This record gives sequence, C-alpha cells and structure tokens, in this order.
Amino acid sequence: MSAPSHHGFSLTRRIAAKADAVWNVILTPNRHWAAAFGEGTRVETDWAEGSPILWLDDEGHIGASGRVEELRTGQSLRLRYHDMAARDAGAALGTYTETFILVSDPPGHTELRVQIDATPHMDNAAHRALWDAALDRIQAQAEMSD
Repeated sequence: MSAPSHHGFSLTRRIAAKADAVWNVILTPNRHWAAAFGEGTRVETDWAEGSPILWLDDEGHIGASGRVEELRTGQSLRLRYHDMAARDAGAALGTYTETFILVSDPPGHTELRVQIDATPHMDNAAHRALWDAALDRIQAQAEMSD
C-alpha cells in the first residue's frame, strides 16, 4: 500500500474473524458501519469495478458520489469520489479515495487496513474520528458473524 498523502491517513485493525467475514461486512455497510457517518447513512452500488457508488443520508441527500475504482474480491477495494458530492455520474473524479486491504493474519484473523487520501479542505482529525468509529463497527460486526 502506498503511503497516504499529507491530506490523508491510514488506520489498521486486527480482527478476530476470517477475511471473508470482514469482506462481507465491508460490502454491506447499510444499517451497520455506515451509521458511524450518521444514522441512516446508506450506500447504493453493485460493487462491480467501474460501477457508480452513491452515499446518501437518511433523508436521501447525497453525501458522496464516485466509482468503484478497483475490486479484488476478498483482498482489496478502492473507491474514488467526486470532489463535490452531487456531481453528474459522468464528471471527472476528484482526489479523495478510500482503499480497503485485507490480509489474513494468522488463520482465523484478519488485518484490515484502510487508507484515506483526502482533499486539502477536509478536516483530517474529524474525518479520522469518523473512520475510527466505522472500523470499530466493522470489527464488531465481523467478529459476531464469523
């Protein structure tokens, strides 16, 4: 994984669950870890590489929109977003990315690394706190389901 930009950060969690359980939680954020960003937050995507991704709040307002940039099932996922939340799906993507990397360590456990390459105007400390809470939820859900 490349080093985060000066406008980003990385977080790592060691989760007592198999990688496939962690992967399933990552791909089903609705009513689980997405709530770390606000109750009712949900995603609309089919998770296929190149597909659009749309994050909505509980009232249906767009919080973020982008594309699934890279998908290696069970191993890694990279999402890239528009700089403005409500962009036309065909508009050029911005610099904000989220990368999830899963590594089995040891069998029955998974190291989850999340790298955020943020934009200069983003409050890194606040955004990191939200992601820390999201990872807590991912960990709890994966450990319960495995």
